[in-house]
Amino acid sequence: MKQLKMQLLTLFLIACFLFTGCSVEIANPASSDASLSIHYISVGQGNAVLAESDGEFMLIDGGERSHSAKVISYLKEQNVETLDYVITTHYDSDHLSGVVGAIQNFSVGTLLDPDYETDSKLFSSYVKTKKSLGITSVHPTPGETYRFGACDFTILAPNSDYYSDENEYSIAIRLTCGSTSFLLTGDASRDSEVEMLASGLSLESDVFLAGHHGSSTSNSEEFVKAVNPSYAVISVGRDNSYGHPHRETMALFSKMDIPVYRTDTQGTIIVESDGSELTFNTQPDTQFEEHEASTQDTSLPFIANKNTCKFHTSDCSGLPKEKNRIYFKTAKEALKEGYEPCRTCKPTD
Repeated sequence: MKQLKMQLLTLFLIACFLFTGCSVEIANPASSDASLSIHYISVGQGNAVLAESDGEFMLIDGGERSHSAKVISYLKEQNVETLDYVITTHYDSDHLSGVVGAIQNFSVGTLLDPDYETDSKLFSSYVKTKKSLGITSVHPTPGETYRFGACDFTILAPNSDYYSDENEYSIAIRLTCGSTSFLLTGDASRDSEVEMLASGLSLESDVFLAGHHGSSTSNSEEFVKAVNPSYAVISVGRDNSYGHPHRETMALFSKMDIPVYRTDTQGTIIVESDGSELTFNTQPDTQFEEHEASTQDTSLPFIANKNTCKFHTSDCSGLPKEKNRIYFKTAKEALKEGYEPCRTCKPTD
């Protein structure tokens, strides 16, 4: 009887194909022996990420206008002719500018961008460029999964239709290759992180591109714990005016024993995945750990409070408890790290 049922089911499926035109969708998950290469391109204070799998290419953001030519040259060096996917995470210039140049220089398969508008000249140029090239972009929905070469990526954000902070509109994706995974969240801040945590979608990833260039307005401890990354990458400009990456973010990564790679100190970071193991083109950056170790010399004259972000002279009456202290050689060092002078002891060099 069981054999007869199977025969009847087979005949039914054949009839569907031949006579009714219906189709049966068969799941085709990413192969366990898939390969993926991700290039976190050094573009100063901005984001530009190139991914390649099975001869397909995806560009996620393009950096600031000052680095647009570099991004285009870099893509050509990687033998890119067609960008199968382009993802504009949001419309800040340090993410969008290079995208405009890229879509003008390479044919585009699918362009994904968020559903909001700005009144900037750059956004207007972006819209006009899409129209002139006949590109209709897609506003993706969380939970949607796209096939990319031998890999897949799932949309995680944005989850709302309106935000007061445009950074929250950032498209976030989780890219999977075999058993390895990568999380990229653009400049999504804490409101979007809370929504992603509540969505029920998987966030856990091996490599996390720190949100908003390592800003403390992103990368909340709850979110990073849910991601549980083995490695973090920070795309950031050297000596940028925002102070990125913020000390709070670096301290969190350090506390969680997450090795960090940085484009400002190490240049372009390349990660290769064979579906099970990851290989980096360089060793993790140890700048923060070395700085922290040097600042724990208790004989140093300036003492900062981790909680209040104030710093003091060593004889100030308002010194914090030992567990909350950070030591500095000079007041200038403390100021550079974002600490403010105590109004009581007025520390200066």
